[in-house]
Amino acid sequence: MMIEEMIAQLFKVLGHPTRVRILKELRDAYTSGIDEMCVCDLIPLLSIEQSNLSQHLSNLKSRGLLISRREGSSVYYKVADESVFELLDSAENFIEKHIKRVKSILEE
Repeated sequence: MMIEEMIAQLFKVLGHPTRVRILKELRDAYTSGIDEMCVCDLIPLLSIEQSNLSQHLSNLKSRGLLISRREGSSVYYKVADESVFELLDSAENFIEKHIKRVKSILEE
């Protein structure tokens, strides 16, 4: 697979708002010194059903963005590579700048 196709696949898996929110929650936890989160902790933060969350986590994991470990009946997830947080930060910065440009144009 060519690098362009791999990049397209990465953006495709990030193309769902819930998956972005999952990564943002993991990023927020990581910046607080917590490198992994239990599914049971993500459910109330995201306000979604466990089955829905599990599907999104599975999708992110199958694309290599997350890794998991089981402890008893709990499953913990963390990012496979922290550079995904830099990608999120860049995307947020891009969107913020785009919004400012659009507002500026509309105000003219």
